[in-house]
Amino acid sequence: GRRREPVRPRPPQDEWARRLLAALTGHRTPQDLWGLATGTALHHLTTAAPPYRTAAPVLRTTRATQIGPGVLEASATLEADGRFHAIAFRLEDWGDGVWRCTALELAP
Repeated sequence: GRRREPVRPRPPQDEWARRLLAALTGHRTPQDLWGLATGTALHHLTTAAPPYRTAAPVLRTTRATQIGPGVLEASATLEADGRFHAIAFRLEDWGDGVWRCTALELAP
């Protein structure tokens, strides 16, 4: 038979880019991320008007650099209405294996 490759977990920046995209498009509320995002990151999500209501944005790229043990600086590029948008975010694993979003910046 055909040999199956083990399923690899998605990198944390990919998973978080999808979560943030869902919150920014209104498919998920920022409150759904309670416990997974810190106050600063949640504040940015709750105060930002969902900028992608006219077209379904597409996640184009994600990148991350490990800047310390359990700390990633990440970015994502989204495309909507023929324009590209950027999200920058910091992810931290506080030693429990759960990646939390601790900072978020949205570019127009």
